Amino acid sequence: MPNRIHRWLGRFYWPAWVTLVLGLSVSAWLARSLYRQAEVMDEQRFKLETLILAQLVEGTMERYEERLARLADYCAQFEELPADVWSFRLNAMTEPRYNLPSVMHVAYCPKIVAADFKSHAERGRVAHGDKYAFEPSPQPDRELALPVWRFWSRTGFQPLKPGTDLAREGAWHPAMRTALGHVRPWISSRLVRVPRSDGNLENGFWFVIPGFKPDQGPLNLSRQSGESDEEFRHRVRSVYTAAATGLLAVFISTDRMLDQAYNHPGVSPRVHVRLYASPEPTSESLLNPVSPAPAKPRHREVIVQPWYLRRWALEMNSTPRFEAESPRHRAWLALAAGTGMTLLASALVGLALRAAHRQRRLTDQIREARDALTAAQKEREKLGHDLHDNTIQTLYAVQLGLKHTVRRLAEEPAAARRELAGVQLELDAVIAQMRRFIAAEERQEQAVDLPAVLLASVQRAQTGPTPEVRLQCDEAASDRLTGTQAVQLANIAREALSNSLRHAQPRRVEVSLRSETGAVCLEVADDGRGFNPGSPARQGVGLASMAARAREIGGTLDLQSAAGQGTRVVVRVPVAPLAHEGAAENSEDPAHP
Repeated sequence: MPNRIHRWLGRFYWPAWVTLVLGLSVSAWLARSLYRQAEVMDEQRFKLETLILAQLVEGTMERYEERLARLADYCAQFEELPADVWSFRLNAMTEPRYNLPSVMHVAYCPKIVAADFKSHAERGRVAHGDKYAFEPSPQPDRELALPVWRFWSRTGFQPLKPGTDLAREGAWHPAMRTALGHVRPWISSRLVRVPRSDGNLENGFWFVIPGFKPDQGPLNLSRQSGESDEEFRHRVRSVYTAAATGLLAVFISTDRMLDQAYNHPGVSPRVHVRLYASPEPTSESLLNPVSPAPAKPRHREVIVQPWYLRRWALEMNSTPRFEAESPRHRAWLALAAGTGMTLLASALVGLALRAAHRQRRLTDQIREARDALTAAQKEREKLGHDLHDNTIQTLYAVQLGLKHTVRRLAEEPAAARRELAGVQLELDAVIAQMRRFIAAEERQEQAVDLPAVLLASVQRAQTGPTPEVRLQCDEAASDRLTGTQAVQLANIAREALSNSLRHAQPRRVEVSLRSETGAVCLEVADDGRGFNPGSPARQGVGLASMAARAREIGGTLDLQSAAGQGTRVVVRVPVAPLAHEGAAENSEDPAHP
């Protein structure tokens, strides 16, 4: 069964399979091409997004540096900055509350050498009261101090304590003494967390700008002979530390600078940004750990930026929104649409093929039924002709004999009994003939004694003194006929003789069978009342049956009759010429010598 199904599918539905395979192949190729183009576009989009974000972060850092550097330069003009000047410069000019939203703490710390610790502590208590927390006691490794002299803290954060020495490391600030050894801003090298008022911690880093007097003369930074690189750098830092008047320390929140600005869920970013205080992304140098990076991002880029004497790393990762906006879905859409259209087209082709196959099968069945019906109709017509020309004619002859016997029954009983015995034999012959029809013996090609059949027909027709029925039969002509031809001529003769006796009322009927050149001729003629052959009333079954039988054996039927002039039926059947006929034709041909 599977093999039959396979052959059936392969035979009738191969165009649908071809359509399906080609359609799916084209759809897959188109989807793959669109997918590759989408990947290239995604890569370009991601690079563009990362460049824009890197420029935005860099622009933010530069803006912060510019404003804070001006504030640091102004504060450096005073050894101990007055409160009114600090308030004016900070709130009226710098305005960190609005212009620098990521700044949480700003502190100005003058540089105090060890010899001035006590005097500075006294001035601090005068300016700030008892809350000034500077410790003036000297220590072996404490050459200088950076006490918080002026400060500003954003609402919601625990304020700095005045007098806190930022030169030494604290709980939420690194040691900033190192920042005095640089002329450029200095940044803490690790993540710093400062407390909020609610007890939570804010992530960020300290941004420190050293201050120098405006009238500071040129510093001797030339390299001395025999000085190593390390010695030179140490001397340069010492020169800068000695020249600095203090520093401006600013805590910048990366939670707000990066996470709230670029990574906040409400923003629904396309790219997630992480900032590292090192050129390599590590967990120790990560400055904004609050917002987690997307899991298994499709695109990732690390950009190293040289900011403030340090190399920073910006890590960019694609987010689900970036993936959702990717044109890759067009490839899947094209594949789905192509697959759907291919399946639809294949189904339509399959249905069309199935309909065509059914139509052909129905057409073949109709043709077979029509042929069978035609054959049955022909067989029925042939059977009707056989019954009409054989059985019915025989029964008619029996009827005529019975009429004659009835007339002689009273006068000549013995002769009548003999005639009745003959009628019985005729009826037995009719019964045997009917059985042959049922057994289809008449359809087989077999030899027929046509002269004997014609003689029997003439004898049956001769039932009285009138009409006179004569037979002239050439046995050589009968031998030239096939069995089928002989049977059909016998049927035609019976039909013609029966028609003559029933309708023409003749005095004499002549039946002849003779040979002609290339043909055998059967003629039945009477001297009866005749008829008009063209009259529709005369177009009965008998005439049509005789004409049909003549056509079946390749012969012709010629009917000649007129009112009062009798009827003549002539049938000519073409046969193979005899030897002497062929010689005679050749002798008459002038082309032969």
